[in-house]
Amino acid sequence: MKKTFSLLGLLLAIMLMVTGCGTALVQNVDNSGFTSKSLSLSKVENAIKKGAIRKGWRTKKIKSGLIVADITVRGKHYVAVNIAYNSKGYKISYRDSKNMDYDPAKNTIHPNYNKWVAYLQRNINYELTILDK
Repeated sequence: MKKTFSLLGLLLAIMLMVTGCGTALVQNVDNSGFTSKSLSLSKVENAIKKGAIRKGWRTKKIKSGLIVADITVRGKHYVAVNIAYNSKGYKISYRDSKNMDYDPAKNTIHPNYNKWVAYLQRNINYELTILDK
């Protein structure tokens, strides 16, 4: 009986490992109309940078209205996103990744990508909400 439970436990663990390592569709974020009032571009830019830095992302301003943010997780997984912004909000879109099983033909990636982008979005939204009051 003990062997049966051990075998079932092992099979369950293997199934979880196999199914947990799938891919998901790349989720882009469109919060272009997030704020109720028009903010200066520099305030939106600073809110994006603050929100990104809080979650460990690095940011680089490419030009007015465009920031690239990237993060390396556990020294192995790399993700970069474009963050286009205006006086009312922002959009986050996929830019690049390493060790994330990205498939451009299917537009799929490791599910953690979407989690990391969701955390980034949540923190940017928090910073913008403070400005919107």
